Amino acid sequence: MATSVNSTFLSAPSSSNKVLWGWQSNSDPCNDQQQKQWKNYSDLECELIEERYQKKQREVELGGTHLIDFTRMVQTRKDNRHRTRRVKREVIDAIRYTREERLCYLEYSIPQSFGYIDGWIMSQFIRDWKKKNASICDNEHVTAIVEQAAQDKLTIKKESIIKEGQLLGKEFDGQLIADQLRKVKNKSLYEIWKRCVRLYSAETFLYKLVNSTMRSEDESKLDSLGAYCSLLRCGLSSTNSAVSPTPLRLYRGAQLTEKTIGEYQRKSGSQKAKLDDWKKNRSHGAYKEKFSNTVIRKTEFSDQKPVIPDKPKSPKRPTRDFREVGARQKRRKLADLNSELDDFARDNNIDVNQVIGYLLYQRNHLTNKYLARIGDELYKIGNIVEEARTNLDLDHALALKIHVNMSCYDMDFVKNYLTESIHIPNRNLIREHSQSLLPVVEECRGGGIMIEKVRDGILLTVKRLIDHLLKQNISLSTNLLYRQESGHDGAGGQSVYRANENPMSGPSIFSKMMVPLSLTDSTTGEPFWQNQAPNSAFWARPMALIAEKENADLIVL
Repeated sequence: MATSVNSTFLSAPSSSNKVLWGWQSNSDPCNDQQQKQWKNYSDLECELIEERYQKKQREVELGGTHLIDFTRMVQTRKDNRHRTRRVKREVIDAIRYTREERLCYLEYSIPQSFGYIDGWIMSQFIRDWKKKNASICDNEHVTAIVEQAAQDKLTIKKESIIKEGQLLGKEFDGQLIADQLRKVKNKSLYEIWKRCVRLYSAETFLYKLVNSTMRSEDESKLDSLGAYCSLLRCGLSSTNSAVSPTPLRLYRGAQLTEKTIGEYQRKSGSQKAKLDDWKKNRSHGAYKEKFSNTVIRKTEFSDQKPVIPDKPKSPKRPTRDFREVGARQKRRKLADLNSELDDFARDNNIDVNQVIGYLLYQRNHLTNKYLARIGDELYKIGNIVEEARTNLDLDHALALKIHVNMSCYDMDFVKNYLTESIHIPNRNLIREHSQSLLPVVEECRGGGIMIEKVRDGILLTVKRLIDHLLKQNISLSTNLLYRQESGHDGAGGQSVYRANENPMSGPSIFSKMMVPLSLTDSTTGEPFWQNQAPNSAFWARPMALIAEKENADLIVL
């Protein structure tokens, strides 16, 4: 397949030199061991930077977020002057300067990219915009068209070139484009059109967005790009000396398949194009290397019919909404479209689903990433792979339930809403599984010792400490001082005592904790044992204090 140019540009005299400004874009610009990488500013940003540079200004602001300091030749952030990147100014030969992305901008191929057509065909996109804005579509209201093309985010309509730039992360370029259009709104139609061509040929997001929108007839961009596209078309389709005082030469590239190349070869005897200018430029080494297979068609615009004023034609009869017609009428309306899709798929040796997938991707890659991803997948493999369903086993389901402290009803609620993408076992299975995980090993300690007095618990603890120290052959004094801390919590604060049916209405239960702290010589203060982690649950010695309610027998005692 031959490489081609899918952008449209006008040949115009240019100076021999071009000034480019760029900034160091590698991840760590302060690391001299990293290979330096440079990224150019957009053409409009370069013009602004060069203008301020020639005026000997100290710095220039870009988009309200960055500054370029000409004295140090660095780019800084306005909110943090310490974050800097080097910038450089480069003067290059404009003839040898090639923009590979513009000359190799890929778009879907069209079934027939050549042939003679009598008259000037207006894009449906521009036709729809003119129909929607019929009141300003003539020479007398060209200022209103420019104002609509340059509308900013403070106007009533939110759709604008600035908004499109903001969606693409290029809001500052959008502001510069709008400013350039406002500067010529009161000038002649030729000056307005020339400015539109200059903005289209500049290296910004605009030409990519216009190409994509015009090729796909994207009606969602009608309010933001319709006025600009109409102005751009105006000069190409008119011989009015006020619009185009000299004949225009338009170079346009096309994506050529092997079949299309064969058609060109067969028709080369009857239709020949002069490519003198392009052949002359391709003699440079840079052009030979990058665009050796590029095919370009040149067209002269010297006898076209003027378009302005161009009043839209009223439809013969009102059309019904596609959603309102029956299934039979839907099939009839889609018959021609299906036939065209079949022919296109057959001519290009591609599956129909892949064609639909690419259309879905191409129409949504700037606005709806989800649909674009589905379309890209359908285009590449001809099918949409069903997303894998996640199945939680019993262990994972139990872990989820415990981790987020979910009740059985919460699990049922989650299960009902995640059935499409995730499978959760029933709660009965989770309950049975959790019961099988209950510990079956013997307890590491006894079941507890009943004591009558708190003193008995203290003596038992001291005895165990002494036995432990004697096993380590530590000589103990006969005068020992034992220290501990304790605390208790009234069980009456527990929820079970506030229940309507209280199974423990008789006695009152208190929870008491005893924690040993140290065992020392009471005479010398020498420590024999000291608790290094008094807050650890390992050393806590719990006791349940059961106090019976007052009665006559207890009072007598």
